Amino acid sequence: MDDLEELVRFYLDKNSNRYLNPVGEISPEALRLLQHYLWPGNVRELFNILDYVMNTVEGGRIEVMHLPRHLQRDEEGRQERGPLPYGGPETPPVGTIPVYPLGEGGTENGTADGNLDGLLRAVEKRAIEEALARCRYRLNRTAVSLGVSRQTLQYRIRKLGIEL
Repeated sequence: MDDLEELVRFYLDKNSNRYLNPVGEISPEALRLLQHYLWPGNVRELFNILDYVMNTVEGGRIEVMHLPRHLQRDEEGRQERGPLPYGGPETPPVGTIPVYPLGEGGTENGTADGNLDGLLRAVEKRAIEEALARCRYRLNRTAVSLGVSRQTLQYRIRKLGIEL
């Protein structure tokens, strides 16, 4: 997109006040990454990413570390390795969901009917509950540690009946 910088600045100016921490700036490095991305979803994908970033950034400036991982690539196309937006010892890295031993009946507690849906639901619920506990029930940190958006995490919490 040739007019990407103008679109980003327009969107930030227009929507920054909708969030708890207004975001008015974007670093040149973050803007460069946005400009080098191919944007298969066009403007809608750009605006969704900006909404995500404005919803999670703590401060008035968007940096590279705030952008989704798939945008953080080096010149050779490898994913850049850097801190997670909420990095630190309490935030486990993306993709570190443990494998759970299953009990009698095909689930960890042996109470499901043994079908795949019940098994997947039980494992997903346990993984989310453990991630919530590790991240001290902070939804943004938990979502980052699981590699999903905050909205997806909230949906799954409601769907699985997890108490917060």
